Amino acid sequence: MPGTKEFYDTIRDTVFKGHISQSQVDGIEAILKAAADAGVTDQRKVAYMLGTVYHECAGTMQPITEFGKGKGHPYGEKFKMGGGQVTVSLIQRPISFIMAAVLYN
Repeated sequence: MPGTKEFYDTIRDTVFKGHISQSQVDGIEAILKAAADAGVTDQRKVAYMLGTVYHECAGTMQPITEFGKGKGHPYGEKFKMGGGQVTVSLIQRPISFIMAAVLYN
């Protein structure tokens, strides 16, 4: 279920404020493909996955290092030990956690 020209024209002008990079397109396409491969046909669920990744990855649609590196939270100790926690991969998170949550709700 790749994104159509109309889809990208719409999100470029609204969500991405006039510009969308190839990296963002690649991330979106990976999520759309994973959703299609998993048999997700409810567009609301796909939108939820895309929206969650957009929010969690600061609009990059790619994995990012967590802002603040967990400061003030128990999981932040990983950063002090040198084990860079990355906000779970953009590709892994929606496919595993988010997709499971969406499919079972």
